[in-house]
Amino acid sequence: MILNPKGSKRNSPNDGLGEVSADAFQAAPLMMTADELAETLANRHTFISNLAKSGVSPKVAQAMARHSDINLTMNVYSHVKMDEQTAAISVLPSPPKPNATENRKTRKKGA
Repeated sequence: MILNPKGSKRNSPNDGLGEVSADAFQAAPLMMTADELAETLANRHTFISNLAKSGVSPKVAQAMARHSDINLTMNVYSHVKMDEQTAAISVLPSPPKPNATENRKTRKKGA
């Protein structure tokens, strides 16, 4: 069972925690400082971005991040840099070269 700060619950298949009340959740002390929380979130961004760079499928990255929505995984936590986009374009095959015979036929039809 996962409980968010607003008190809504959703089942998590492997947590084995059972029912947790909203009051218990809100009464629990915050175990991290603001700096530690920021560092944890930055590490999540890095982790999920590195999964994407490694070729892991988006569905696997979503599961590893324990996100219920793929949009959160791909649009918030996964980042692509310009050099990565350039590298992706560089692996594409070259466009086909026009055939000289086909060029002559095309010119005759259009003339």
